[in-house]
Amino acid sequence: MYTLIRKLCFSIIAFLVTASCVRLFEVVAQNPTTFAQMAQDKEKTLEKYKNVWDDTTIVEVDTLSPEYELGELVGTLTIPRMEIYEMPIYYGSDDINNNWQITAPGRFGNWGIFGEKSITALGGHNYQLFYDLPKMQVGDKFIVETPFDIFIYEVTGTAIYESGVHDWSDLAYNNKEPYSVDLLTCYPIEKVVTNDMYIVYTKMVSGTKFLQERAPLSNDEVNAPIPMSEQWQK
Repeated sequence: MYTLIRKLCFSIIAFLVTASCVRLFEVVAQNPTTFAQMAQDKEKTLEKYKNVWDDTTIVEVDTLSPEYELGELVGTLTIPRMEIYEMPIYYGSDDINNNWQITAPGRFGNWGIFGEKSITALGGHNYQLFYDLPKMQVGDKFIVETPFDIFIYEVTGTAIYESGVHDWSDLAYNNKEPYSVDLLTCYPIEKVVTNDMYIVYTKMVSGTKFLQERAPLSNDEVNAPIPMSEQWQK
């Protein structure tokens, strides 16, 4: 009897601690002091790109796009509408990338990477770095700077994916603008746990197009990292 009571008390305490952590996580996660990436210099970035925003130069090169390793720094992201200024983008899909950084799943999610004909995905948590994603409007521009080029994208539309209602493939990438980027975050924004997704569609207005295409990864290669959710996978 004593053992049963001890187990029951332990279970209740564990439940209360877990519930408290879940409630506090969203608040703590949104606190900029929890992210080294939030040390941004808005004025410096705006000055750096002040003569770039209207550039429409597209260069086509008959080569493959660069390859990246899981967790590698790909470049930086600047989205003035979301108050994001030269924040780092990390490659691949794993627990660290998905939970604390802006992520480009790339070939590990069977997406493309910047400059490829395939659709590229960029994601961040709804209650963290991409909290303001629904503020994006048609015509807004953002910059992805990599060691190879500065890519400028323009928002063309938005959509809300509802799990169990919509076909993810059709909504996310089928028949979408080639060489474009989908900005993704979980939705509703206030939800910590959800299977739905907010999507911002874009088109490339400046940058490099790599004309050669890579073969898809094998299933073993794709499934090696831990995906953020089923929606990250094609």
